[in-house]
Amino acid sequence: MADSLPPPPSSSSTSSSKLVYFVVVPLILLSGLVIILNQKPSTNYTLQYLHVPVNPRSGARAPSASDKNLQPMPEEEQFPVLENEETTKNARLSKTYSKLEKIEASLAQARAAIQESKRNNVTSNDLHDYIPQGPQYRNSNAFHRSYMEMEKLFKIYIYEDGEPPLFHYSKSKGILGIEGILIHQIEISKFLTKDPEKANIFFIPLSVQSIVDYAYEIHNRAWDPLQDIARDYVRLISTKVFCNANISEGFKPSIDVSLPEIYLPEGTMDGLSGGLPSFNRTIFAFYAGGVHGYIRQLLMDQWKDKDPEMQIYEYLPRDMSYYDMFRKSKFCICPSGYEVASPRMVESLYLGCVPVLLKDYYARPFDDVLDWSTFSVVVHANEIPDLKNILLGISQEKYTEMQRIGTEVRRHFEVNFPPKRYDVFHMILHSIWLRRMNIQLHDVHGS
Repeated sequence: MADSLPPPPSSSSTSSSKLVYFVVVPLILLSGLVIILNQKPSTNYTLQYLHVPVNPRSGARAPSASDKNLQPMPEEEQFPVLENEETTKNARLSKTYSKLEKIEASLAQARAAIQESKRNNVTSNDLHDYIPQGPQYRNSNAFHRSYMEMEKLFKIYIYEDGEPPLFHYSKSKGILGIEGILIHQIEISKFLTKDPEKANIFFIPLSVQSIVDYAYEIHNRAWDPLQDIARDYVRLISTKVFCNANISEGFKPSIDVSLPEIYLPEGTMDGLSGGLPSFNRTIFAFYAGGVHGYIRQLLMDQWKDKDPEMQIYEYLPRDMSYYDMFRKSKFCICPSGYEVASPRMVESLYLGCVPVLLKDYYARPFDDVLDWSTFSVVVHANEIPDLKNILLGISQEKYTEMQRIGTEVRRHFEVNFPPKRYDVFHMILHSIWLRRMNIQLHDVHGS
């Protein structure tokens, strides 16, 4: 399988140094960091956490030092600045830096700028139409600076199409449409580079059917995809970018990316935004959907046909519009099914309904940037019998504020053609950017 990989373009050929690529592979979406090594495995890299919030209600946790290949860094050691100017001036003048070292130096400067914004509440200069502000952000200044650094530095190289399992095609409609849209928008984005030596990530699309076999192959055999760039062995540290971000099933928020599941019936957002203001919403809580997974079964057993204020349906009556129910409801229940993700969460934000995340062990999308507690309600499966009381415990003033913030957060989940700054495409890239930023790499050969 690995032998069928086509060679990179001739512009990639060089004998100068060992290169590093971060690989983003949609469909499930599998990604990884390809580190060029000698025949012996090496651990000459450190993963530094920008922000991995711990949410006891969702079961999320920050990775520990026992996690394989991960070494959490103390807060004061994150985003290290470059070496002392005085003591290293002569050494730097006489040293020839590899392209990897130059990339890492630029990322180190970006990390320092983000940390400065976070530490000193520094507002960035930005003449564009939107500057992140408000309680929905964990740190709006740090996010803004990070986003600006991403726009300046982030580069993606797409590996050429080849024999299966390498191909790009994926539909843009249906429940998995966001995957096809993401692939397409990456391929035409300003972040694309034709030079792999300038890339921060290396994009290798895979089919769903072959992804397990491919992951097995890449972990268990020698592979030389870069040919003239380096003739060493490679090792891949898997980073998953996918919708089913279930922490109990191995999803790690520090290195994996939670992809919001978005259903676009016609491939666009037409007719999927808007809704009544908070004071005109006449339905207290709403859910309609198939019964699969234990959480949905518990929801049906407890609330279906039990309380007129809790509009819980398995099959919506023919004379009722699914999306109109979102537009008229105060709270929209978003339960896990067989998997933790569902498009209801994003549909709620589109249509001005406060999402109620009835999920266990779910790593919410963009959680390292967004404070979900300001615009959503998190409910555990064992709290389903008390669901109505939990929602009634939210005052009208608090609800109105959550609904308002949700309409502002909507921009980060919108699908635009072409993409717009801070929309879902750029937020997904920013999540990947953060994880690349959190990895500081050193030349394993000490050159």
